Amino acid sequence: MKDIARFLWTPILAFCVLTFETSISNASYSPPLTRVRIDETRLHHTPSYVFASQTTATNSLDINLQVNGLQYLGQFESRHGYGIQVGATLGTSEITGTFSNLSDLFGQDLSVSANGILFGWQARAYYMLWESESSENQRPHALTSFVNLRGLIYDAEDRGYRQTLQLRSNSVTAGVGAMAEFSIHDYISICPYAWLTPNLNTSLTYGTENVQFDSSRSFNLRNPLIVGVDVWIYPFPNNWEDHISLSFLGSFIDTEDKGENLFAGVIGYTF
Repeated sequence: MKDIARFLWTPILAFCVLTFETSISNASYSPPLTRVRIDETRLHHTPSYVFASQTTATNSLDINLQVNGLQYLGQFESRHGYGIQVGATLGTSEITGTFSNLSDLFGQDLSVSANGILFGWQARAYYMLWESESSENQRPHALTSFVNLRGLIYDAEDRGYRQTLQLRSNSVTAGVGAMAEFSIHDYISICPYAWLTPNLNTSLTYGTENVQFDSSRSFNLRNPLIVGVDVWIYPFPNNWEDHISLSFLGSFIDTEDKGENLFAGVIGYTF
């Protein structure tokens, strides 16, 4: 019986994962902007550390994706109030899953853990909509809109069985939204934001060296909205450019009502 179960493991697991391919592919692991007030021609750099957790729960399947990585964002700004941003993320990923509906076949709930690497990229254009009057003692408040295109690629393996199971995914999302900065102290700003983020395409390849399964999903709004807030700490109050950023963002709406959610945090420094 165990040999039969192991023989069936690859196609059964592949079917389960492919059924929920978009639930483990979300290209939204960083805040939208590293500066909100755009009134001078400047180039800013932001290295950061990213961590994220994304989960899906159904009657038969629980999946969790854990991400840890390093990120770089470059942001060019014009004194006319517009700019562009490009960025890249490189890190590690861990995918764990439990298949409770297969306990009769295997004698227990089955689990899988795949580890691998991920690469993320993003491009964003933005325009400042509003800025409060400035003073010598306080940074101005501001509101900036943006559009973006983001991608996430990861490659993971599970060596816990007789054959190596491989998982490769590529997803692309778009977005349109806005971010505000409210200066509440010489040292601190609070920056809330939100954006609509349709998924443009997700492709997935899963299986072993001998058996491969492919699946893709086109435009959808399974996780239509991402919201978050940044706390920006200005260590040198007379310098309104350099700051430490503590970012928290998430997507808590699942239009398919299957328990999907995403939480991410970013710690960075803009200079």
